[in-house]
This record gives sequence, C-alpha cells and structure tokens, in this order.
Amino acid sequence: MEQKKFVYMFTETDETMRNLCGGKGANLGQMTKLGLPIPQGFTVTTEACTYYYDHNEKISDEIVKEIENAIKSFMKDNEIDLFIFMITDIIKNDSQIIVLGKQEIAENAFDIKLEDNTAYLEGVVSRKKQVIPKIDNNIK
Repeated sequence: MEQKKFVYMFTETDETMRNLCGGKGANLGQMTKLGLPIPQGFTVTTEACTYYYDHNEKISDEIVKEIENAIKSFMKDNEIDLFIFMITDIIKNDSQIIVLGKQEIAENAFDIKLEDNTAYLEGVVSRKKQVIPKIDNNIK
C-alpha cells in the first residue's frame, strides 16, 4: 500500500489539484508550470488539515517529517540557513512552529526551547506582526 503524501512542491502541482492542494497551492503550481517567475516552495494538502481536526487538533509525526523534508530540500536548493514554518490555528489563537537551521535564533526570539524542531506559540497567529519583528530583533 502506497503511503499518502501530504506535501507537494509547486513543481508537482497544477490547477487540477485544487481539492487536494487548495486554491493557492494549485494556482502556484500552475503558475510554475507556465514558467511565471514566482518564488518556489511547497504546499501542505487539505488532507493534512483534515487530519489535524480529526485527531484532536494534533499534527502527526509523519506529516511533520514530510514537512521537514520539504523544508530541508528548499533550504538546500536556496542556500537558506533559517526556516520557520507556522501551522496556525486561528480558533485557538496559537501556532505550532517547525524550525530548521539556526534554531537558536527562534529559541531566543520567543524564549522557548524547541523539542524535535517544534514548539507551540500561544497567542501567535501573525507572521508579519508577531514573528518577523521578533526574529529581526534577535538577528541584529
């Protein structure tokens, strides 16, 4: 039996995958296929979101590992030394972060200790207002 895939690079998606990858993921894949100059990345499937809500608002280790593998590939291809991936629950008003690379920057910025590359940030839902400024201040 083939293992279900929860993460797709934009190069793997297109407009026919709207139900699986969501509108944004499918459209970014289609734009990639058309050769439009968009930043490359990946999308997490709607099935991963469904899993989260069906399993007491927890993301499985399998999905986290798949996300981490996509991040590692992206970091290597783009020579990036810090990547913070946020899984935000706007109902609970918090986010789980997966951090790869220079983890001490995120740990110092949020006064946290990552466990298996992850941590929960209570009350954090905005990348622009709550994450970027803290990371930026910690890098300076």
